[in-house]
Amino acid sequence: MPEHPTLLKDFKRSNYSSSSLVKYMDRHKIKPESKAFHLLQKLLLMDPNKRITSEQAMQDAFFQEDPLPTQDVFSGCPIPYPKREFLTDDDQDDKADTNKRQNPTNNGTQQSDQGSHGHNAKRVRLSGAPSTVMSVQQQDQQSQQQQQQNQQQQQVQQQQQQAQQQQQQQQYHNHMMYNNPGNNQGGNFNQRF
Repeated sequence: MPEHPTLLKDFKRSNYSSSSLVKYMDRHKIKPESKAFHLLQKLLLMDPNKRITSEQAMQDAFFQEDPLPTQDVFSGCPIPYPKREFLTDDDQDDKADTNKRQNPTNNGTQQSDQGSHGHNAKRVRLSGAPSTVMSVQQQDQQSQQQQQQNQQQQQVQQQQQQAQQQQQQQQYHNHMMYNNPGNNQGGNFNQRF
């Protein structure tokens, strides 16, 4: 090993003399005679020359005993995920139509909102209790409200910036008008005001 002196310096045997895999596994009620323990012991060796490879580990006796490893992780057991159905564009159009009928005064803002942020063509909706569907709808409404608030804030900021620019232009214009000697009409123009 090229960095063996560094390894010896960093990992002193005195620090780990009381540590033992056998003691640790015994504390967790795993028998040291089991095939799983022997495989783990071979995989945890520090010396790469003595440690077994992953291919050798797959050939170990642990993987030959029942139950054998399967290609399917769930091995025919029910998958612990809730059933999901996809919302298509048609569902979103129906939802938009019902919103337009409920809020006829907000038609313009809803149309601009729909144009500004593109929903995905398909969204996942968890099937289950109606409360979960309501929470999804509430989340959609909250996100729409937040987007409207953000747009309003941006409009206010733009208006403030425009007002500041107009003030600066007016101040510059006034400064140039009254301080430019070429604009003095008839002598003491500045003193009249």
